[in-house]
Parts: sequence; C-alpha cells; structure tokens
Amino acid sequence: MSFRGLLAIASILALVLSCGARTELGFGVPTASGVIAGDDAGVDAGPDGATAPGVAPIDPTCTGAPPYNTVFPPYVPLVPPDEPADCGNGFELGDAVPGSVYVLDSNQPAGAAAITLDVDFATYKEPDGVLITGTTANGETYTLLDSCRLQTSSVGDQTGGTSRPADDTIRQFRISVEPGTVELVIDFAGVVSPMYIQVLGLCDFDVVPFPDATWWQAVP
Repeated sequence: MSFRGLLAIASILALVLSCGARTELGFGVPTASGVIAGDDAGVDAGPDGATAPGVAPIDPTCTGAPPYNTVFPPYVPLVPPDEPADCGNGFELGDAVPGSVYVLDSNQPAGAAAITLDVDFATYKEPDGVLITGTTANGETYTLLDSCRLQTSSVGDQTGGTSRPADDTIRQFRISVEPGTVELVIDFAGVVSPMYIQVLGLCDFDVVPFPDATWWQAVP
C-alpha cells in the first residue's frame, strides 16, 4: 500500500478514537469516584459540585417564585467524606421545623479558613428547600447551597426523622466556605415534609445543638 493510503487510514482511525472519547465524557457517565463527569451531566465534576447529576449546589431556579418543577436525579453511590483528618466534625438532623434557622458562628478570631464542606441531603418524595449562606467579617453574604426542587426517593421517610436514612435516599454536595467567614446560616424556610441533612467539615465553627428538629446529633 502506498504511503498516501496509509496516511488516510491513520487519519480515519484518529477521527474514530476522538469521537469515542467525546461520547464517553459527554453523557454524564458515573466515574469510579461516584462523581458525574461530562458537560452534559449538568453538574460540576470538580471537588466543589454535586455528585447528583442534574442538580448543582446552587440551583438558579430557586431564586424565582414557586411552584418549581421537581428534579429527581438517579442515585449515585455515596463517596466517603474527604475533609482533613482534624476537621471532620459536624452535625446531622432529621425533620427540621419549617421556617427554622440554624446559625453556626466561627470559633476563629479571623473567621473560618477556606474549606469544602461535605453535605448529605435527603428530601424523599417531596422536595424541601434548604438555603445555606455564609457571612464574612465585612458583612458580605454569599450562598453555598440553595436547593428547592430536589426529590431524592420514590418512597417516604422510613426513619421517622430520628436517624440517618438509607444511602439510596441521599444526594451529596460539596460546598465551599470562603476564608474569613464568621457565620453560617442554614435556613429551613422551604421545608415542607420530612427531610435529612448532614454537614461535615465544621472545625472552624461552634457546632451547637439545634432544638428545632425531631432529631439532632453532633458528628462524630
């Protein structure tokens, strides 16, 4: 075969391989880490994003007026917490009182250091709204999590709001605390039904008991 013929075959093979790689990455295929990869998955596949396909930590739809179209992303196997070994503490709770607010103040004079928090969230059959915001020392407020239309299960809460639910009812998020944050506010104004949330990585905050829930406990 001529050199020109060999060159043509090589070009065709290169084109086929490149299309195959684009297909694998472009349709939101679960990776070994449990994070959805690909630009069609609807999420950030980096460390500060959702492992649930189709819903980012900050859902822009939530800034509009209800009603919202429910989003029910498929279950993705949960990934282990990945905070530093000396910063794995936090809390978990079930069935926050609708309209209640949980405030966590920083225990550091200059505010919290930058860190990514691990959030496990379950809303079961009916979406519940949870908004997490941070406030810096200069009074600026920013949003870490804003969820208002996430359904996580086809069945209702089997725990009665008194324990961690089954993994397949949970969706995970990774949210970033900005350096110098002096306060985190977890707003349960959008809660309308049984729900569960766990937040880890709170070593720079005073994790105080929260009375406005069916069940609360510190972790670990």
